[in-house]
Amino acid sequence: GGRYPVASPNRQSPSMNRGMPGASETPGGIGLVFYRDAGTPYLLVKEVVPDGPAFRSGMVYPGDRLVAINDFDLAWSGTTPRSQQPQLPGRHGTPVTLCFDRTADGGQYPERFNVNLVRDGAFYPDRLSSSPYRPFSDPELNDLMSRK
Repeated sequence: GGRYPVASPNRQSPSMNRGMPGASETPGGIGLVFYRDAGTPYLLVKEVVPDGPAFRSGMVYPGDRLVAINDFDLAWSGTTPRSQQPQLPGRHGTPVTLCFDRTADGGQYPERFNVNLVRDGAFYPDRLSSSPYRPFSDPELNDLMSRK
C-alpha cells in the first residue's frame, strides 16, 4: 500500500499573523552565540552570526555582556517566575531590546548600551556554549534560549 506524506496542520502559511505586521508564529532569533559569564547571571557574546540581526546592527561584538532583555535585568531571573521573564527568541518579525555592558581594554567601568533588534526566523535558535571554547548544554539556559 502506497503511503503519502500528509502536511501537518500547524505548518500553515503565515496568514494567521497576530500583532505586528510581518510577525508570524515562526520563531525568530537575533544571531548571537553566548556563553555564561561565570559567577554571574549574565551571558557573554561568543560569536556574532554573519548577516543576523545583531550583526546588521553593527553594535554587538564578542565579549559584550548581555545584562537585560526588554528592560528585564537577568540578575532578577532567579526571583521572577519564568513565565514573566522575557525570552531572547520570539516570533519572527517582533522587536526585542537588549542591554549590553562593554568594558573597553583597560577600562575600569563598562559602557552600557541598548540595541534594538528585530527577530529573524533565519537565525533561530540563538545558541549557547559552556565556555568560550566548547559547546554544551545547560538545561536552565536552554530554557532561556528556546521558546515554550
